[in-house]
Amino acid sequence: MQAETKYQHMKMRHIIADIWKIDGIRGFYRGFTAPLIASSAYRSIQFSSYAVTYSACEHVPSLSEPIPYTGGLRLSVLAGACAATLTRSVIESPFEFIKVRMQTNGPWVIEDGSIRSMMSTKMIFNVYNGYTPLLKRTFLLLGSFFIMIDYSVRYFPDVIDTPVIGPFFKVRIFLLSCFYRHALIRSFTQIFTPIPKLDD
Repeated sequence: MQAETKYQHMKMRHIIADIWKIDGIRGFYRGFTAPLIASSAYRSIQFSSYAVTYSACEHVPSLSEPIPYTGGLRLSVLAGACAATLTRSVIESPFEFIKVRMQTNGPWVIEDGSIRSMMSTKMIFNVYNGYTPLLKRTFLLLGSFFIMIDYSVRYFPDVIDTPVIGPFFKVRIFLLSCFYRHALIRSFTQIFTPIPKLDD
């Protein structure tokens, strides 16, 4: 709701009441479809991108050597995180654009909404509004996640390899990286959230 100016100075309970009064239960799920479709695509692709890039870099001596004073962190881990970030951001950015436009009841297509119009250069530039802050946010999220996983695999291999505890431990690491992202880079979300402009 931070994308709409009328909600900027309202308390949460007043916002909830206003949305319920205007749109009912549907108002809480505006823009829900776009991120749902996007997440099903980019979540698998981001891990594949990381694995492929990391494996390729491990065969390059300069990238597989530990960085001094980092506890064994290697450039291959950072390269894999960058690859995951790029692939996820390229997929996620258009869906984030559509989500915000739907949440604010704004149009997200140009002209007649035809396939030709949607694939035009102007439309492509529009759907990538906010790409740079999204890219930075995603790198800090995935970068911190993959770095913490790498440290955990090297320093706590028995825990990671345990059938039940291992996956649970990885989930906790992911949640920790989400908290880190939310606490330290909230400004990137604020930059991206204002309603993306749709050029006529």
